[in-house]
Amino acid sequence: MLANNNLKICHTLAWRDFRFHKAKNLLLAFAMVLITGLYTFTFLLGSSVENAFLLNYEYQYGSTSHILFHGLTPHQADKLAQHPNVKSTVQISALGQLSDEMMGVRSVKLAVTDQGYAESILSVPTTGRLPEKAGEIALDEFTMDSLGVLHELGAPVSVQWTDSKGGQHSTDFILCGWWASPTNFTEACAWVTAECAAGLLPGYPDTASVTLGVDLHQPKELEQQARQIMADQGVNVVGIVLDAIDASGGANEETVEKAKLLAEQTGVTYPFLIPDETLLNGRLAGINAVPETFFVDKDGNIVGETYSGSRSLESWTEVVENEKQGVTQ
Repeated sequence: MLANNNLKICHTLAWRDFRFHKAKNLLLAFAMVLITGLYTFTFLLGSSVENAFLLNYEYQYGSTSHILFHGLTPHQADKLAQHPNVKSTVQISALGQLSDEMMGVRSVKLAVTDQGYAESILSVPTTGRLPEKAGEIALDEFTMDSLGVLHELGAPVSVQWTDSKGGQHSTDFILCGWWASPTNFTEACAWVTAECAAGLLPGYPDTASVTLGVDLHQPKELEQQARQIMADQGVNVVGIVLDAIDASGGANEETVEKAKLLAEQTGVTYPFLIPDETLLNGRLAGINAVPETFFVDKDGNIVGETYSGSRSLESWTEVVENEKQGVTQ
């Protein structure tokens, strides 16, 4: 009894109003279409710009990951992956590196297949597939040409490789896939299965070298953030300005200011120390080349090996982890 269905009348009134204000309503409808198109274009443009940036980043650095940590143990990789600023990770376990003299300066890891890591370094086969059975291998075309491998699925592949302890190996595989690797990439992967790795490397996976690719929640200063991740594990870096002392034993203000300027220009964030007479006549007296790096434990004792020259962040990460293991043993 209370029902009062005036829907038909409402439709009639709405249509009459639309016809009465036809020009205005058509203009509003056109404006809505334009706004919808503008928002769609904006989102598509933003997505395209992001994809172009990631592609350029990948071509420049060889990976879409924000940070790459090399030479880790499985335990160390898991610990880094749990850092609160880490959004996602990809990783591979490397048995060693291809050591054929025809490889030249390229570094090709013999590594266990990982789809996510392969996608992050543009190393997914476009012909064939990733290895699924022991004895299969997937390579990039540049490596295939260097080794003289035929571009045919099922072609025999003889690989000479060196494990992390310097042991030399020669292993025969069957080609199951390949892809065209950018020529500016100085590092690549030769993919094998975990089953194959277990047969080639005693103690796998504990004895494999892990490379961890890290994506951060808020990537900004990547080098600084990489150091922070390491610092959160209990490692800090301190620089020493060797020539900051004048003949009287005091600080040379001109040298100190130059050191500050150099640190600012290079973006260095760790602190610098001005050595006193004790340091200059002690540990620092034997330094005849710079930069030289040594490690000090929490009690002030000099520990581990001494390292001369500069290194990449990935190389220093491996050195730090090795020295930390030596301190805890």
